[in-house]
Amino acid sequence: MARGGLGLLCTLAVAACAAQHPARPATPLAAGHARRRARNPTVQIYSSLPLSGSERGASLELEQGIRLALARAGNRAGRFRVRYRALSDASARTHGWNPAATVANAVAAARNPQTVAYIGELDSGATELSLPILNQAGIVELTPGSGYAGLTDKVAGVTPTGEPGVYYPHGRPTLLRLIPDDIVEAAAAVYWLKHDTGCSHLAAASFGGVGASAMVAAIAQTAKLYGLAFQATAPPGVDTKTYLDYTVALRDHGVNCFVLTGHVTRAAVAFTNMLNAQLPVGSVVIGTSRMCNPAWTDQARGGVSTKVADALYCTTPLRPVSDYLGGASFARIYLAAHGRQPSAYAYYGYLATRLVLAAVAPASLHADIRKQVLTNLVDNYASNELETYGFDSTDGQVSSTAYGLDKVVAGRPTPYKTITPPSLLLES
Repeated sequence: MARGGLGLLCTLAVAACAAQHPARPATPLAAGHARRRARNPTVQIYSSLPLSGSERGASLELEQGIRLALARAGNRAGRFRVRYRALSDASARTHGWNPAATVANAVAAARNPQTVAYIGELDSGATELSLPILNQAGIVELTPGSGYAGLTDKVAGVTPTGEPGVYYPHGRPTLLRLIPDDIVEAAAAVYWLKHDTGCSHLAAASFGGVGASAMVAAIAQTAKLYGLAFQATAPPGVDTKTYLDYTVALRDHGVNCFVLTGHVTRAAVAFTNMLNAQLPVGSVVIGTSRMCNPAWTDQARGGVSTKVADALYCTTPLRPVSDYLGGASFARIYLAAHGRQPSAYAYYGYLATRLVLAAVAPASLHADIRKQVLTNLVDNYASNELETYGFDSTDGQVSSTAYGLDKVVAGRPTPYKTITPPSLLLES
């Protein structure tokens, strides 16, 4: 039987059963339960973070921030009781975010009629999968990572045709990014190289991951914006035997600074070691945020040699907590609760939750609460403790353009300075 015929039979069967068994009037007990639910409405917040693999520590810090914000609010927002469920978008088999787990998390949140917000994902690739599902359901997604510009903006020569619209089948954008995007990151790296180092001839290359090639394109265009020479080059690939010739060619073209983007791999580590050996003495190598971890910088963790690490820098959206709006207040709250200083990830979890609670509190029971929460968020509802925190109402981008730069010290990325680039590539 054709699917259409089967579907029609199922529909007719349901209709027939309904006709034979008409709805019974509500009992006093059921009516009382409905009234209690109306007096104590409940909303749900989900998080979707990699709870296994290299980002497990960051995810647990984010969750601590979320739970702290909820505890301080008594798990309430105005008249609403607030529930929270932590999901993992990772699997031990992939040692990081997993496509199937990511989709399952988003579907679970979308199917729950009480869901009003979703905190995640850390990785742009995961967000590419969860965002259309959540958008179709009208659920706001707050990401403490996922810097890929194409999720929120269209930038000529950087993002492909169709983005960001492809992620928003429902129409209105529903992704609120808590960190500056890759366009800001590219500008921070190029501006610092141009004005604070001896860099005169820049090159960049990627080692995979969503948005890595777009980041190279953004760096190339931003170099032109700042009047810095840029050397176009092919991706290095994974054959480490070719790296000597590759880096010698860069040196012969006058390259004396390099931005490396993508994920940390053995090939990326080998390439970094070779860059240090072949580029002129004093050349500067920067890794972007996905490279900014001990897997790249610490020889004991499989990273570059100790000698090379001492010369490395990396861009990061994670700055000292005291640098953030309301950061000092949050640090005192966190210290009292946990007996230690918080990380920037804990701050972002706390921030996301406080923003959601502030957006839920004034919501009406007689209108679409998901729509109200989104509207309240982009209209800058924020907690007193976190001061004013704003998103661009057209694309959900955070208003701040400050980006962190770490210097590698004893094998670990260490806060070095905060950069606010004066010019950015424009959305097309």
